[in-house]
Amino acid sequence: MSSEFEEQNSKLFDEVWNNMEEKLPKVIVSPQEDKFLHSLAMGGTVAAELFVNNCAGIRPYWREGSLVKANETCLLFSFLMLSQTYRWINTQPDHDETSNLPKEVISTKLIYIFDTIAERWMEEFQKFDAQFNYDLDNHPHIIHLSGLVIAKLCSAYGHQCLDWSKVNFPVHEFKDIVQPGVLIDGAPLRDQQDINVVATAISTGIDAMNKYMEQE
Repeated sequence: MSSEFEEQNSKLFDEVWNNMEEKLPKVIVSPQEDKFLHSLAMGGTVAAELFVNNCAGIRPYWREGSLVKANETCLLFSFLMLSQTYRWINTQPDHDETSNLPKEVISTKLIYIFDTIAERWMEEFQKFDAQFNYDLDNHPHIIHLSGLVIAKLCSAYGHQCLDWSKVNFPVHEFKDIVQPGVLIDGAPLRDQQDINVVATAISTGIDAMNKYMEQE
């Protein structure tokens, strides 16, 4: 049985989805793009709700949640869905780079449909896209990405873990962000279970995105 916390979050993320559905028609240019953006939003929303329900370290800052917090959580995870999709596209032997919109164009549409502040998030896609690809190319894990996701969402919820002006993406090692001057509050980043929650959320979101794309 779902807890009251999860039920409250479910209603909030349903509202995010419904608002997204209203805004999406204003930015799509084809049925194919409609389905693609829907799939990214589906994966991002599923991942976001799983993350919020299960990441204990963010609860003091999420509190009862809000539409703004939920939108920003969905946006960040949708960015990661976009990063994963373009990794797949770029590995296709017959891939033609000129046939796809730049990732940055799609990211601006995600910013719009999730009703988030462009000035706050415009550069974030490039940063987290770089981190996502760096981790997958150089490590057998996404620990650095996961920790940065927690820190970024804490920041979106009003609590600063890092001095972001001093974080250089992609982060190569955790020691790069836990040094004095960069780290403000490392408590939300210390729980391995929470790090695992982020990885599970991303994986679950990717599965949801794929299932949406496979629908007729």
